Amino acid sequence: KLSKDLLTRTQKYNLNGKTLTIKIKYADFESTSRSKTIETGFLKIETIEKTIENIVENLLPFPKGIRLLGVRLSNLFDEKEEKQLHFSFN
Repeated sequence: KLSKDLLTRTQKYNLNGKTLTIKIKYADFESTSRSKTIETGFLKIETIEKTIENIVENLLPFPKGIRLLGVRLSNLFDEKEEKQLHFSFN
């Protein structure tokens, strides 16, 4: 559900994000966050869900109960803008 809501909100404004961040707040109010950046951006729900799964798996086992889990996209760009071409000069 978080993945779908996130993608729906960014698509509403023709935006996409290159960085996906997960923030976890534990029962004792301590928090931790992890992020992943991909140059092409998170265009598909499958990519978002797989990235969340990978990040969470790397945090397991959780040291204490979780009271809040948040997901966000940053490094936003307009999907309709032309993509910059990258050239390699050797």
